[in-house]
Amino acid sequence: MPVAAIAEPSTPPTADSPKPSRRALGIVALLLAGGAAGVGTLWAVHDPHTAKPEHLVGVVDWSNQSTNTISFRADGQPPTGEQVFYRVVSSTTDYPGCLVGNGSDPVRQDKRRVELDTVRADYGGKQPVRIAMSLLCKD
Repeated sequence: MPVAAIAEPSTPPTADSPKPSRRALGIVALLLAGGAAGVGTLWAVHDPHTAKPEHLVGVVDWSNQSTNTISFRADGQPPTGEQVFYRVVSSTTDYPGCLVGNGSDPVRQDKRRVELDTVRADYGGKQPVRIAMSLLCKD
């Protein structure tokens, strides 16, 4: 037959019992407040409307310097006959040299290799607007 464990009777706290110090309680309170502030900051910083950039390498088939528009096909993307247009927004004042038209014609139709970092903006139209934030000419 199993032997039951005998529980020691609990004694009520006396005046001599150790108490948590005010300092320990203060530290615990600060840790809890810091944790809550950290979680609140992470929640506030996360923005579902923030665009995530995409790095692409491929070919520009057509560019128009006066409208800052290019037709771009990424490497590995099969030619579908449908053009994908990007608006070029450069952080420099100079338009990328490989996109500049010839003479007075702002349109250039020869193929050029480029790297670009893009984002998409959806303004409620049929397609999102693709924006090339930076463009590096490879040729």
